[in-house]
Amino acid sequence: LIYGADHGARISSNSWGFTTPGVYEQSIHDAIDYFNSKGGIVVFAAGNNGNDEKKYPGYYEGSVAVAATYNDGEATSFSNYGKWVDISAPGYRVYSTVIEGYDYNSGTSMACPHISGVLALGKSVNMDASREELLSCLTKTARNIEDDNSYKYRGKLGAGLVDANDFIECIKKDDDYDYGYYYGYYYYDDNTPTRRPTRRPTPRPTYDDDDDYSFSYNDDDDWWRDDD
Repeated sequence: LIYGADHGARISSNSWGFTTPGVYEQSIHDAIDYFNSKGGIVVFAAGNNGNDEKKYPGYYEGSVAVAATYNDGEATSFSNYGKWVDISAPGYRVYSTVIEGYDYNSGTSMACPHISGVLALGKSVNMDASREELLSCLTKTARNIEDDNSYKYRGKLGAGLVDANDFIECIKKDDDYDYGYYYGYYYYDDNTPTRRPTRRPTPRPTYDDDDDYSFSYNDDDDWWRDDD
């Protein structure tokens, strides 16, 4: 966490935790605080014991704790829950990488990266978005899933089920720039009508390997060829 914070990381995904309730290490909490002080967000899996006991580091107030649901928003039987959980994400039979390729896995360790990935996506859409803005959009756009769950989960699955699309729409409202990608370079236009990433229409020039040409670019978006 400290190394990542010192080298520019702003979203940290952590699919691990202590298995004994109430056990923690102060050095880990200090590292989380340090990461947060750099404007970062530390996301932790809530754990897979199927209860509401205090499981660190997810329980720590500096962490974003993630519970696991089925795709419809119903809490999985294995997911931890509690007033300390911040948000929920799909964590049942998630298709992902394994040592020998790809496979389906379940757990809050699979739900946690959903949240980290959505937060990172939001940061890529609006690089100026603060930690507070990202977390605000994450929680206020989450789908309410209390009616999808039994009473024991009421108020214990965080803000609800993450909604990536609504989250991005929320975080874009604070972005005054139109970001685009143009042949290896990012650019932005101030106060343009749309903020969706676009490509400029100029086609990429091509040439045969046997041709002895060089290509240049001017400010009018025109390509020209110089014969050497």
